[in-house]
Amino acid sequence: MNALSIGEVAKRSELHASTIRYYEKIGILERTERVNGQRRFSRDVMDILEMIRFAKMAGFTLKEINILLEGFSA
Repeated sequence: MNALSIGEVAKRSELHASTIRYYEKIGILERTERVNGQRRFSRDVMDILEMIRFAKMAGFTLKEINILLEGFSA
C-alpha cells in the first residue's frame, strides 16, 4: 500500500505532525486509517497538503480551505 506515517508526511510536507493532526481534527484532512494505533496516510495526502499550503499563501482561511476541498452546497 505504501502508506506513510505521520512523521514521513510531516517531513515531506515540512509541517509539524501536530499541524497534520489538527487538519484531521477540523476536517480539512479526512480521518485516516490507523495501524496499531498509528496514522497511515495514502500518498495522495501530499497533494492535499500542497493545495492547503497554496490556498493559505493566497490568503484563504482554514474554514474557506475546508469549503474549497469539500465542495460547495447546492
